[in-house]
Amino acid sequence: MPNGIFGYWTARSTNSRRYKEAIKLGKRFQNPPLTVLENLAASYARLDCNREATEMVKRILSVKPDHSIDSFTTGYAEVDEKVLTHFVEGLRKAGLPEKSCGR
Repeated sequence: MPNGIFGYWTARSTNSRRYKEAIKLGKRFQNPPLTVLENLAASYARLDCNREATEMVKRILSVKPDHSIDSFTTGYAEVDEKVLTHFVEGLRKAGLPEKSCGR
């Protein structure tokens, strides 16, 4: 299965509240893209795996230092509000900053 498909199913699993499945799929990436790291962070946080969630946030910020809840929501304005709210709550619980340092 190509990486794009794994990324799609990782996001779909997170949004469907199948967090363990999302983590299993996300862990198949050797170098996961930002979107997969976001899904992993949110899924770990939802399962109260705080150490793993924090590690994913550190990886997110190492790839994109100015990433934040604010920039995430701006990038996904077309997503259904309930889905976005649920996902953002997971990212917030994982420790993604509300705003980047430059904002």
